[in-house]
Amino acid sequence: MLALIISNNTEITDIIVSTLERFEEYHIRVCKSPETALEEAEIDILIDATNSLDGFKERILKEYPEIKICAFNEADKSNIEKWLKRNQIHPKVPVEKTAPRSPVNPIRINESKEEEEIPLANTLTAPGKKLGDYELLRFIRSEGDTEVHEAIQLSIDRKVTLILLNPKLSENEDSVNEFRELVRAKAQVSHPHIAAIYEGHEEEGTLFYTSELISGQNLSNAHHYGIKLSDEYIIKLLKTVVETQLYLKHNQINHQTLKAAHIYLSPDGMTRIANTAINHQRKNTTEENNIRYLGQILQEFIDEGKSKAGSILLEVMRHESGPNTWEKLNQNISKSGKGLSETLHLPDDSIIPRNKISRIWAFPAIILLIATAYLIFNPNIKSPEPIINYSDTMIRIEGGEFTYQKDTTETLSTFWIDKYEITIAQYKAFLDAISSSNSNEFDHPDQPIEKFQHKPNNWDEYYKAANLEEKYEGNSVNLNCPVIYVDWWDAYAYAKWKNHRLPTEKEWEKSARGKYGRLYPWGNELKVLEPINDNFIAWKPIDTFRADISEEGICGLFGNVSEWTSSQEPDPEILGEFVPIVRGGNFNYSHSKMPQITTRKILNTRNHKTNYIGFRTVSDTDPNLDKIKDVGIKKPDPE
Repeated sequence: MLALIISNNTEITDIIVSTLERFEEYHIRVCKSPETALEEAEIDILIDATNSLDGFKERILKEYPEIKICAFNEADKSNIEKWLKRNQIHPKVPVEKTAPRSPVNPIRINESKEEEEIPLANTLTAPGKKLGDYELLRFIRSEGDTEVHEAIQLSIDRKVTLILLNPKLSENEDSVNEFRELVRAKAQVSHPHIAAIYEGHEEEGTLFYTSELISGQNLSNAHHYGIKLSDEYIIKLLKTVVETQLYLKHNQINHQTLKAAHIYLSPDGMTRIANTAINHQRKNTTEENNIRYLGQILQEFIDEGKSKAGSILLEVMRHESGPNTWEKLNQNISKSGKGLSETLHLPDDSIIPRNKISRIWAFPAIILLIATAYLIFNPNIKSPEPIINYSDTMIRIEGGEFTYQKDTTETLSTFWIDKYEITIAQYKAFLDAISSSNSNEFDHPDQPIEKFQHKPNNWDEYYKAANLEEKYEGNSVNLNCPVIYVDWWDAYAYAKWKNHRLPTEKEWEKSARGKYGRLYPWGNELKVLEPINDNFIAWKPIDTFRADISEEGICGLFGNVSEWTSSQEPDPEILGEFVPIVRGGNFNYSHSKMPQITTRKILNTRNHKTNYIGFRTVSDTDPNLDKIKDVGIKKPDPE
């Protein structure tokens, strides 16, 4: 792999070069300008250490879509491993003498089975490398009963996407008929900006079809590279998106809801859309929600200092009173395309002058005050069990070297981690806050459009049971129990709302094992974790296990519920995709089968919700300083 470093700083250049030289697969070139180098060689990774290539990145995206673009800043000098991880640089051939030993392979969790019954990853079922006139080049991903491959059509030397029905299902009449219907549905799509279907094949029990192989990067990948798009590009992209969605709508073609992964930025500067036609009626997702989603995703590509019409257009798309159909969005795009940004504004009836806001909120505030007084002074209203008042406590984990996994030495900066897992009461405060503001500002940019809220499964029933200290799913629950049935997106949003983040798995493990790699949070001897309250047989209040406490004072790392981390692992089944890491034991394990604190587990998807996974958060700054600031006390001088 050829890495091109753009830098005019000798010190930074030496740091990047010495980092990449640890891995044999990289060939490195350094220059002050990428112009000549890009034309002379096929670059795999471009590392911008000048912070001055923003205008050039768009050209790179158009002309060289396969290049991975990374930025290297002054702050990255002190934590190279963090920089490598943030940019998802995963070297394949480390030099033995300098590379640290890799952590143990993670266990993969299948959503449909109990956690202790972990299946092996599926193997590919394509029968050989050739299928008729096609030769398989690369496995891309699995999609339900099908496999997606990159292939070449030998007779005309054309690269294609080949979608193969699992041969084991070729004798299943229902599977075969459904596959045929899907091919017919996709084949009826004929639009210049939507990936075309070429051929369908059925021979000797093998069923597959081929389609256009779209070059370039989809929006989901481009977001990770920090690509910024001009106003002209944004408006042009949206125009193409609207054209394709109106085509599908007017021709009554059932199709998946449009996502960032379906929108490709092609090398020729055009926008290409994946063929999303399906052979059944899709779930009811409104055009309005899809437009809001696109406005949110594309906002990540806006250069705030330069964008005018693009920023205004995306603001209109995200607004609750903005366009609610593709037709109306098309009208807004036309205004933007003509440069009439001054005429592009939020609907008149949605604009509230700032000087009237206080008057508008005055009446609801009075009602709230009356309602609060009623709840306080009415003796017939049962007050919920008070939550423990120290659940927001965070523990300082000193920076420096520590033992990770078996015998690897890693280095982390100082951070603070929640003493307890996030509780139902804490999560309720989060839901109330985002509900009152109707805000999605805490959502991850890749959050699926189908996900409209952050409520756990059966939240109303679940919270009511906890508030009244009744049973849920046959087990006692109260507001001090860790929140469950939250997926990765929920955990991310909560952490961002708190101005925190999810811990990396290295931060999680250092919190559990300390500097020298304890076998258990409390030491090196396994002990039975007897609860102090036998009413709870599954999940338990966060302070129930007095023994499950680390030497630093962190509770519940070994048991209760497993916990989401921010770390991801390359998906062993889908090339180019990543899957989330979960750490820690949970109540599903018997004492004799409790996993080691070093056990790493991965899930198939960040959408997974279950009753044995919760989370906690970390902060890069001392949370106590924020509390001091809030009450107007002068911060202590740093030591």
